[in-house]
Amino acid sequence: FNLFGREFPLGGMNEAGLVVESMMLDKTQYPPKDSRPEIMVSQWIQYQLDNFSRVEDVIASDSKIRIQSSRYSKPHFLICEQSGICATIEFIGGELIYHTNERLPVKTLTNSTYADSLSFWRKDELHESDKNNSIERFIRSANMVKGYDPHATDKPVEYAFNILKEVEQDSSKTQWSIVYDIAALKIHFRTYGNQKIRYFDLNSFDFACSTPVKVMEVGVDLSGDIGDKFIEYSYLANRNHIRKFYLESYFSAIPDHILDRFSGYPETTFCNE
Repeated sequence: FNLFGREFPLGGMNEAGLVVESMMLDKTQYPPKDSRPEIMVSQWIQYQLDNFSRVEDVIASDSKIRIQSSRYSKPHFLICEQSGICATIEFIGGELIYHTNERLPVKTLTNSTYADSLSFWRKDELHESDKNNSIERFIRSANMVKGYDPHATDKPVEYAFNILKEVEQDSSKTQWSIVYDIAALKIHFRTYGNQKIRYFDLNSFDFACSTPVKVMEVGVDLSGDIGDKFIEYSYLANRNHIRKFYLESYFSAIPDHILDRFSGYPETTFCNE
């Protein structure tokens, strides 16, 4: 799922069932420059989806690459693999901090550090001034995750959407809600402009290097299975998408040389079977 065009996602799932999703965290501080190659946050997300199927490999990749410091983009990450193992990854004080297995008693993340959120959740304590903030949303979502009973609820996707609805900060600002069915390799989503749930099955796509890349405008007026509605990627479509995003966002206009740089970046990458 990309705002900035191809190769610069905010999150997604690959054909092995690895999911990487990002949320803003003001306390984020990426590591200082060292011998590792640096990449942008969105490139880091794409790198993980391109290369790995396991959470432990994502964590281990910190020895190979580092995220470039940014004043504006400071997310932390919730990552899950098809086996059900998940992890949170945060960069605090320039160091990678992660929680997984027994250190991840509830697979939930909002916009506070996992450690702070977990502490409040365990104490079940919240001051009145904290209502509707990140910690409060973490507690609500964590309780709903823990309260899920697969024997009593036969619609897990609907339950997941209900969690997202329950903890959204402002329905007028929520641009999309995404539910990843990792076991079935299906992605369900809805958008601000189209509340009808759409889904597609990664099993229906051909991921061979010889097949064309396919894309879809996320706000398209469709519902149900949209797997056969994707179109072939083109440089022009990517350029128009990036320009549209910048014109509609707080970044305003983007100089042509920057637009050309981001639009043409996918042509510098290659597919490796």
